[in-house]
Amino acid sequence: MYPGIDVVFHANQAHLEYDFQIAAGRDPSRIKVGFDGIDDLSIARNGDLILRAGVVEIRQPKPSAYQLVAGMVRPVDVAYRIDRSNQVRFETGPYDRARALVIDPQIVFDNTFGGSGTSVATGLARDTQGNLYVTGYTNSTDFATVNPFQKQLGAVALLSTADGGKTFSAPTLAGATSVTAIAASPSAPLTIYAATPIGVFKSADGGTTWVSTNSTGLVGNTFVLAVDAVSSTTLYAGTDQGLFISTNGGANWQATSVPNGNTLVALAADPSQAGTVYATFLAPAGIFRSTDSGQTWSQLTIAPFQLFTPVDAFALGPGGTIIAASYQGLLISPDGGNTWNAGAYFNVDNTQALAISAANANLVYAINPSGLQRSTDGGQTFTVVISSLTYGGRVAVDPRTPSTVYAVGPNQLYKSTDTGQTWTQLSPPYSITAQSIFVSAADSRLLIGTSTQSNVFITKWSADGSQVLYSTYLGGNGGDQANAIEIGRASCRERV
Repeated sequence: MYPGIDVVFHANQAHLEYDFQIAAGRDPSRIKVGFDGIDDLSIARNGDLILRAGVVEIRQPKPSAYQLVAGMVRPVDVAYRIDRSNQVRFETGPYDRARALVIDPQIVFDNTFGGSGTSVATGLARDTQGNLYVTGYTNSTDFATVNPFQKQLGAVALLSTADGGKTFSAPTLAGATSVTAIAASPSAPLTIYAATPIGVFKSADGGTTWVSTNSTGLVGNTFVLAVDAVSSTTLYAGTDQGLFISTNGGANWQATSVPNGNTLVALAADPSQAGTVYATFLAPAGIFRSTDSGQTWSQLTIAPFQLFTPVDAFALGPGGTIIAASYQGLLISPDGGNTWNAGAYFNVDNTQALAISAANANLVYAINPSGLQRSTDGGQTFTVVISSLTYGGRVAVDPRTPSTVYAVGPNQLYKSTDTGQTWTQLSPPYSITAQSIFVSAADSRLLIGTSTQSNVFITKWSADGSQVLYSTYLGGNGGDQANAIEIGRASCRERV
């Protein structure tokens, strides 16, 4: 920008920041910042810079400045100043001019954009009628649109197919930008729950429509979700803050104690025993079982084996079959954890990357760095069936038609109708960043939890800022961004 002075733009949550990086010996007083399309510019008593366009207020909080000295941040006093040409400058207090200096402003819109996801405004301009245009990028599914050119994001949080992959739909989970886990009770398969960054959603119609539960008391990012075998209102959620239990369908949650207060790794509810849930933790290594809905836990004896590394994934199958995966390989119990045998020597790093057929415990599917693998001897030996599905993959067996198996990975979706012997690649209309996979026991509907990607937005405000005249998404199924917006005076066409 100036010799020895650079400007670097970056996002911080829902705000736009632009740092001025001033090299040693350079003068920060040379920096001048101008704003086009602004009606009024002032400095508040608290040092904030206030920009007004009609009734829309854009606030830049009092800037901060610092130097790095011996790896430590040393604050430097700094304030805005408006010069005679109505440009903004910076006044700094004393600092070591032999060292580099960083000045860090931030932009905050008083009339916020973007809904419940992450939205960043990067440019604004006025047309000849005084209307205000704002552009930026967002991954919010509930960003407000008005007469849009594109009414929704190019990527979705949840993908559904009820006809085996012939057609797809994107059910709405208002405000959710991803779905990290999906679960239902065998006793009420039409009631399905989905974990998102803004709480747990519930569907009472098999996944067609969704409503948000209150999720009061649920803390942290949920990465695993389970529902009791008999009570469809008893839920278990594993988050980065611990293990939580709800007994009223996700409306309220309470944290429960875990062995040694340790970090939860994997979780699954027994599909046939009420109140029985299994979990693994970072330490001690092993599998724990609760028969009182997660109130107390006992560690399963895995004789004659001894685990030294955590169980990263496990799957429950028919007849009490349990398969556990760790860096020591697979361990297999045919009788609910009473006796154990060694299986194939590889690990699976996610419970959703390990599945057992509900009809035949000998049919096991696992995803690891070698790809999607299939076993016909209960996990003793495996054969790679899809080599491209590695880290980040998920696999699920249809509980109604166990010969049907689905596997998903980054922008990959496969289906098998012959217990995994052959596979067909499906073509969903959206990009897939696989977070979770679920096949309904009610109607074989496939639900894929994925995550949204950023699209550009363009919003047009009336000249007085009282109403939005036009607002649209703009982009595809990848990540898109806009850096600025320009209004052609002759044609009044936007260019971003």
